Amino acid sequence: MEHLNGFSKVIDAIARLNQPIVGHNMLMDLILIYKQFYEDLPPSYQDFKNRIHELFPHLYDTKHISASLRRDLQTQSIKKTQDVEYLFDTSLFALYENTAKVKDLFSPFITPVDEALGRYRSEIEVGLNKNLESVKGSHCHEAGLDAVITGAVFLRLAHISERRDEQFLEHRTFAPTVAGK
Repeated sequence: MEHLNGFSKVIDAIARLNQPIVGHNMLMDLILIYKQFYEDLPPSYQDFKNRIHELFPHLYDTKHISASLRRDLQTQSIKKTQDVEYLFDTSLFALYENTAKVKDLFSPFITPVDEALGRYRSEIEVGLNKNLESVKGSHCHEAGLDAVITGAVFLRLAHISERRDEQFLEHRTFAPTVAGK
């Protein structure tokens, strides 16, 4: 009977070790994980949200992050908000392609990932324009490919978020501080 608990042990370890979980549009994934490997679903959505955050307090959904970041950039009254144009399409493959266009001295260096994904270039292109479930033989949405792309998008979104904060701070007036007192 112990061998039937295999993946439940992985879920328990992630929860026990308080590890972050990064995904893209992951609500259905979280519902499935909760139901299959933890316990029956709570009776309401609010109860589910509370319980899933108790189980996994560090959840990062790149679709939600990109939409929130886009809203923030659109409302800030600063001149350098060109990053907002990269966040209008929140599909995973569009975010992967568009966030790669953000280039500056501190952009995340993930070229090896880009090179490794070269063999999937045509599928990524298809993913930008079509529902991938309708493309026969597509490797898009395979767990490994989606995981790598989601990780790259997460790093790039973190960079854009940092750029946003930096741009915002450049245009603020701060009271002078006195050092040494």
